[in-house]
Amino acid sequence: MQDLQDRVYKNAKAKKIELITPKLTEFRKNIIAQKYTENLEFWIKNWTGEEIVKMRDVVGQMVNEGKSLITIREYIAKEFGISQRHAKFLARNESAIATSAYLSAKYQEEGIRSFRWIVNLDNRERPWHRILGTVGANGKGNIYRFDDPPVINDKTGKKGLPGEDYNCRCTFVPVLDKEWLENRKKIYKAQNSLTGRIKKFFNI
Repeated sequence: MQDLQDRVYKNAKAKKIELITPKLTEFRKNIIAQKYTENLEFWIKNWTGEEIVKMRDVVGQMVNEGKSLITIREYIAKEFGISQRHAKFLARNESAIATSAYLSAKYQEEGIRSFRWIVNLDNRERPWHRILGTVGANGKGNIYRFDDPPVINDKTGKKGLPGEDYNCRCTFVPVLDKEWLENRKKIYKAQNSLTGRIKKFFNI
């Protein structure tokens, strides 16, 4: 198993630039590769590590480009010779994991440290995830940190983000705290000051 993992990681690292579109920064590329492409905890039953990495190379690219679930499903079904039903589930599940990885990287790079867990309350949600997403005393929901996410599987103790557990339909929204807002004000003020000096210099 260790030999297989070593080959998978090597293959993923060699290909992760192909996985991520050029508009993404190095920080986001690395986070997405670690949290999605190279993460063998997201193991798919009866699939080899090489097959998983191969699929995620393409699925990650499709998600970043905004491809539909139907397009992703058709690719998985055709490329790996599985049923449409299985491909549909994988398309939805893998898209959720890839999206979670992309958004968490994006928000963290922008200096956002926390998020609110949003649970889809329709009587099909996991009881544990209902607790994670239960509205708190402030009326806006429970808050967690990206660098210290909550336990998402009460049976295994696994930690993670919304969308990372098996068939999870939960999502998250960033929390813009006071420190982040103050930093943004400083950046905005500095940018406006520089723009003003440039306009004055060129008499615009």
